Amino acid sequence: MSKQDLRLFFGGFFITLILFGAFTGFLVVDSTSSRYENGQLDPALAIDQIDPLNYDVSFLGDQYVLTLQQLDELEGWRKDHACLVTPRKVLLLEQAYAYGVYAWRYLTNQYKEYLYEKSVSKQAA
Repeated sequence: MSKQDLRLFFGGFFITLILFGAFTGFLVVDSTSSRYENGQLDPALAIDQIDPLNYDVSFLGDQYVLTLQQLDELEGWRKDHACLVTPRKVLLLEQAYAYGVYAWRYLTNQYKEYLYEKSVSKQAA
């Protein structure tokens, strides 16, 4: 890669970061001002969840419906045919994540039961 290519790449990269940061800042300021009624009542970006797979998105006054139904169907097909299309390492990682979530929930429930028993024993004493 030549020096000019590197300059163009990093220049474009940093300009993209600056523009993305400015746009994000605009959305944050607009959201907080509409929340506290200092500005317009409709924020520039508003996302409402209709149901678990559908979202109602309002962006700069235009209404859009975002659906994740197709991705859910694709994931269902991938899980049905996991041994054919998913690499073994990804399957093992998915299983490890599921076991980790299960262990976290189990430990959280045990801790909550411990706190409850401790609270009950304090009240009884």
